[in-house]
Amino acid sequence: MALMIFVDRAYQGVISTQEHRNKSIALMTQLHQEPEQLARLVRAYTVTGESRYLFYYYDILAVRSGEKTMPVTDNPFTYWDDVIAGRIHHNLSENGVKLSLAERMKLLDFSGEEFIALKHVLAATDAMNQVEQIAFAATQGLYDPARKNFVSDGVPHLKFASKLVHGSEYNKLKAELAHAVDNLAIITDHRTEAEVTDATERLQHLISLSMVMMGLTIMLVLLVFYTIRRRVLRPLRQLKAAADNLTTTNYAVRVPTHADGVRGVDELVALGDTFNGMAQSIQNDIAHLHAIQIKLEKQTDLLKNLSYIDGLTGIANRRHFDKTIGNEARRSLRNRHPLSVLMIDVDYFKLFNDNYGHGLGDECLKTITRTMQTIVSRPTDLLARYGGEEFVVILPETDLDGAAKVAEALRNAISEIKLKHAYSKAADHVTVSIGVGSNEHDLNISTDDLLKLADTALYKAKKAGRNRVQKMALPYKADILHPT
Repeated sequence: MALMIFVDRAYQGVISTQEHRNKSIALMTQLHQEPEQLARLVRAYTVTGESRYLFYYYDILAVRSGEKTMPVTDNPFTYWDDVIAGRIHHNLSENGVKLSLAERMKLLDFSGEEFIALKHVLAATDAMNQVEQIAFAATQGLYDPARKNFVSDGVPHLKFASKLVHGSEYNKLKAELAHAVDNLAIITDHRTEAEVTDATERLQHLISLSMVMMGLTIMLVLLVFYTIRRRVLRPLRQLKAAADNLTTTNYAVRVPTHADGVRGVDELVALGDTFNGMAQSIQNDIAHLHAIQIKLEKQTDLLKNLSYIDGLTGIANRRHFDKTIGNEARRSLRNRHPLSVLMIDVDYFKLFNDNYGHGLGDECLKTITRTMQTIVSRPTDLLARYGGEEFVVILPETDLDGAAKVAEALRNAISEIKLKHAYSKAADHVTVSIGVGSNEHDLNISTDDLLKLADTALYKAKKAGRNRVQKMALPYKADILHPT
């Protein structure tokens, strides 16, 4: 019984350790989201000058530093996105618990190595904040770009502020912050995973020990009752047979009892019932452990899948594309089937963002993605966001002409949406230019050369006036499909 208590405690330890891991990973997930949310708010404020973006920006930082309470919400991962989008009302309780990021990490027993990594995160955040403060001041007319100093009364410089937070230096700082956060998340993942593994191994060790103890108990019973009359011998043999099955991990085995027609002394029958109870307990513990392992595997698969999904559109990201294109190129060479790639660029998307705002820009990209998903529907095809307003499509077992037909269907479908774009020089609505590349004439070309074919075709399509499809394959001969 004492051993079963230890087994139960070990099982509760596994549950507690897994919950601790989930909370730690959830905290890292929120930390992952914050840099992108802050950058979006900064850029939105410098473009629009709307004070609510500035208000949200400082609230996020205040929650992180513990100056304000955390939002009371059922889903903290989407709270700020919903607030920015205007889907919910932003309200931080005055009576809630105020905990800084470091204090929350202490409550979760983060290691010294993780706190060192946190310092790098905070240092990278401070570096970005310095640039953002200049952008805020310039937007409010409190910074003179010519003299590079702060003023008390000046003219707003929205263009300078927007350029500052869209420039290479700011993006570099943003990338450094992303790396610092990712490093902290990796350290946390490794630590919590090791803790879960240790707890699981302790539970397995105690279960094995309980099996050994039951075997010893059965052996003792056999020695004590070995000379007893035949009426006792049969139940003892049944106990031994059940124990032998148990050592082969057959935890469903049970000892026959009075209900099964066995006629033995009460003590042996009681022992059989005890054995059945212990076997049932072990079977239940094994089932619980198996369920935990399945849950851990699902969570691990979820984390892996998230690393291959674009956060805005929900389709494959550049990392997923880079992995897939290599696999498809090798399959194309092995099966002697052509492989084609589409490079897709939203025409004059920068003008769309500059004039309609990044919020509508994001919605535009989502709408285009949904439209393309209705056409790129084969199980073997892959639609991915290549970066910014660029998308890419992998079409296995598709020659150049077939790929061009798919490209024209995509171009026409997006054009028919009629998303207003008064600042486009190609049409009065959103359009795309598409470059088609194929290895149909040379299956041995590298993936880099295949992408260069598609990229060169895209360049020619844009140079020819945009809102069109151009195809290209080795040797370098190109055709432009003009829109109807």
